[in-house]
Amino acid sequence: MATVSGNGSSSHTSASASASASASAAPIAISQASQSTSTLPEPLRTLVNLRIKADSALNHPALEQELENGVLGPQSAIVLESLQATLDCASTWRAKLQDVTGRTSKRSNEEEARGEFVEAWCRSRIGEYDSSSPEELSVQLERSLKGFSHAGELLRLPNPPMLDQVPSVTRPRQGVLPLDLGTVPGWVGEMLAEWARTQTTLCFSSLLRPGGTEVVEEDKLADMLDMACRRNVQALFTPLDPDLAPEESSSSAGTVMGNARLIRDMSTLLPFTSSASLWTRRIAWATHVADITFIEASMSANRLVDAASAAATILQDPQTTDERRNEVRHVLEHTIQRLVPFEKKQGTALLTLGRVMLEAVGSMYLGRDEAFSVQRRKIEEAVVEEGEEPETAEGNQVEVPENELVRETRQVFIRASGLFENACASFLRTPAKARQNKKEEQRLLRRLEATYCDLEELDNDRPEVVQLKSERVARALWINDRLLSLGYDAEDDSDLDNTDADSDEEMITRRFGQSTI
Repeated sequence: MATVSGNGSSSHTSASASASASASAAPIAISQASQSTSTLPEPLRTLVNLRIKADSALNHPALEQELENGVLGPQSAIVLESLQATLDCASTWRAKLQDVTGRTSKRSNEEEARGEFVEAWCRSRIGEYDSSSPEELSVQLERSLKGFSHAGELLRLPNPPMLDQVPSVTRPRQGVLPLDLGTVPGWVGEMLAEWARTQTTLCFSSLLRPGGTEVVEEDKLADMLDMACRRNVQALFTPLDPDLAPEESSSSAGTVMGNARLIRDMSTLLPFTSSASLWTRRIAWATHVADITFIEASMSANRLVDAASAAATILQDPQTTDERRNEVRHVLEHTIQRLVPFEKKQGTALLTLGRVMLEAVGSMYLGRDEAFSVQRRKIEEAVVEEGEEPETAEGNQVEVPENELVRETRQVFIRASGLFENACASFLRTPAKARQNKKEEQRLLRRLEATYCDLEELDNDRPEVVQLKSERVARALWINDRLLSLGYDAEDDSDLDNTDADSDEEMITRRFGQSTI
């Protein structure tokens, strides 16, 4: 199983996995980044080493502290100095190579592409971190994208896949084949992740307008989000050459995950729409984000399950002493407790995806012109202010049809509820003294309750759906009784939380905190 240690600009992410999302190749974000610099010509090796040095400066804790304080200090100066030195070298390494060899042409396509990659990476980082000219961000990012594109042409990389051709671990689509992407060196994998990051950051920068005087067109934003998502998919699924030696450089894991979170956040800025084509795009973006979140949580959960299985074999050995058995049981209990947040994260990924699909169903088949959450809020306000019953306030509902999208959405919610139920079971199997507090159980139950509420929106008179509803109602009654026994907690709710650590896009947001979206 390949592993990678990932460094984003403001967070450090580690990830490892087998090819669970594709039968043909391991995703790049969870594979071994590799490529030795020892075989590079001296001028190019110097350039690559300067980039590594600049990347280390970007990941220094002092820079994160300065950004949190909103003050650019000594570390910021070191970062800009390192980036400028790298950019200067990027403009001269070809001439130095000619001086060394005494020949006019001695660069292979791969060497030329690697130089283009370093220069493109450097320009995008300067655009992000140079506070002296924030208006130049989009200009630097555009130039950076041209560099990535040139490098891709030199390496003959394929175009990023269309989103409807991408296999998914969260969405039950039929007839989608594994992506057939060629194996690349580790540094090319990192380049693909950075290419996707630059594309995503350019999309984000289009929303940053000092004074808020310009408005981004919805179609243009959707096109930019689509390309950013496609680039991120390419970075995720392109397999790496397993025979290359590891290189000390920032990995693609944190970058790809950070890109996905930023794509998710920007997609929520698009208004409710009646356009079927736009809903198709939004579902594709949400699927990509859910896949990455789900895979990340699955890898962590699988490691815990493997550890628990290894410990459980000790209990089956008749020669194991009672003292040793007690130690192993303690390990197993602790492991089960640690599984809960990962099962919850998997369920939340599916619930978030399901809600996007549910809104698409409402818009395309139920004649809705606003989100379900907005309508629910209006119903609740009507009940509180006017004393109306929810059924009266809601009015006549359009019967839910039974089609492919409705069935897919229902299956996503059913899987989400199953994961929340597993998390609840894991929590309840933990000894009472080891449980954190009742709030964690309340959160799990409310998350499960929210999933059931969303499933209810898809009910119709089909026999299998009616049967599903009766089973759901029985479970909902148990949830309600359990919540009552735990007591009401005004601070708790069923909204989806985001407990992820600060990542790339959050640092960018702080960096441009004075801008208006």
